[in-house]
Amino acid sequence: MRIILAALTGAVVAFLWTAVSWMALPWHNLDFHSFKDDQVVAKVLLDEVQEDGVYVEPNLPGMQASPDQRLQWQRAVAQGPYAYLAIRAHGTNWSMGMALLIQFACQVAIGLILAWILSLAGAPGALKAGLIAALAVVCGALYEDLRYWNWWGFPGTTTVVNVADLFITWFLGGLAMGRVLRGRKETVKE
Repeated sequence: MRIILAALTGAVVAFLWTAVSWMALPWHNLDFHSFKDDQVVAKVLLDEVQEDGVYVEPNLPGMQASPDQRLQWQRAVAQGPYAYLAIRAHGTNWSMGMALLIQFACQVAIGLILAWILSLAGAPGALKAGLIAALAVVCGALYEDLRYWNWWGFPGTTTVVNVADLFITWFLGGLAMGRVLRGRKETVKE
């Protein structure tokens, strides 16, 4: 029962920090840009996109491509533009409320895993719990974010901000989980 309570507490803290990080701090917007004319881009996408999915421009040559086709693709990538796009071809019924609910559910799931890891680590105090939780999440974040930077050209600043944000998110969540798992009030000094 304490693991569940710790997970929920950590998820709430993570959710609150995420709100501050995305809505009050400018760092997640450093690499976001707008098209000069988004209606022109939308028309091109509607004309060219057949279904929801991930698209790469120039088109990927495929696994059966000849060496010559791969070389042509590399030249096209070097010349630009190069884009990695997640596209909903026919739009979506986006809802802030639903997105927030899904985000919180994801944080509860992560909190459950981290609370379990912390309990296996002997329910360390708040500071150690914060560090363990943050480092565990950052391992996954580095793996994922570095892949997007390496393979798909995501900006380095986006990668650094995402990893730093997740470290802070789950350091704070881990502090809270450590206090709950210990079952008593403690100072942050350990």
